Amino acid sequence: AIAMNQESGKPVQAETIVRHILDALLHANKTVNLRGLVEYMGEGCLPNQKEWEAMEDAAAVHKIDPVNQETLPMKEMMLTIVGRAEIPHQDKTSKEQEQERTWYDKIRWWAAIKRAEIPFSFQKRGLDTPPTKKRKTAPQL
Repeated sequence: AIAMNQESGKPVQAETIVRHILDALLHANKTVNLRGLVEYMGEGCLPNQKEWEAMEDAAAVHKIDPVNQETLPMKEMMLTIVGRAEIPHQDKTSKEQEQERTWYDKIRWWAAIKRAEIPFSFQKRGLDTPPTKKRKTAPQL
């Protein structure tokens, strides 16, 4: 069972649980219902085409193979994508911290999709088709 609260008393964030599930997929080659995760988190959790291409380019620069490498140098990828050098945590603005968090999440999804060898393509969305929204409540476990 997944603990809904931490020792600190704060509730566990859905993004944290998804991050752990994707990490488990990367390191343990376990079967995961990615569609269910995307439906829960909303389509915005997945990389768009521009983000996907940026990750592919960063992977090529650093010779990263998410299928065959046990661990991924996500920091190197993220820094290449955002085009800046490492900044000590205490010197980062809240915007920079959020940008890094977002990229790490996108890189985890990219790596999970690549490792699972899931066919992935991009489709044009019609003006009348809104993106899937993130659920407001946790699913029943």
